[in-house]
Amino acid sequence: MFGKKQQPGIAQQYAWCLTRAADVFASRFAEPSTTVAERILRFEAIALFGALVAWRYEKAGDIATRDAFFQHMFADFDAAMREKGVSDLKVGKEVKKLASAFYGRMSAYTPAFEAQSPAMLEAAMTRNHVLTASDDTAQVVAAVMADIGTAKAA
Repeated sequence: MFGKKQQPGIAQQYAWCLTRAADVFASRFAEPSTTVAERILRFEAIALFGALVAWRYEKAGDIATRDAFFQHMFADFDAAMREKGVSDLKVGKEVKKLASAFYGRMSAYTPAFEAQSPAMLEAAMTRNHVLTASDDTAQVVAAVMADIGTAKAA
């Protein structure tokens, strides 16, 4: 973006996050989001899988690629906000809020990823209000736990 050469695989890993979020939390992505609450639920779903990808890069010791992944993800959030009509003056502040929330989620999920513990993951998702009454908690946790073993740093 903006003349910088992107590292190979970053866009694919982010696309994987979006696809997994939409697959696992299908009801959140079935219709266009029209409210702030709907957009927050989508963010939570994407952040869950984004944290998983970031954890894999960290685990592999590839901090530069992890950081490039963050840049790509937040550039997409920025573009989505602008597309939704958020003013230029407000976008930066909103992206900073999302970044802060994302890093908090990553801190909450990392111990569960490290331990490969479904109970820890469910507790972290519950604390962060990722799960709603319409979510099949067991299915969501099982899907993420399966991805811990298959999500690969590109």
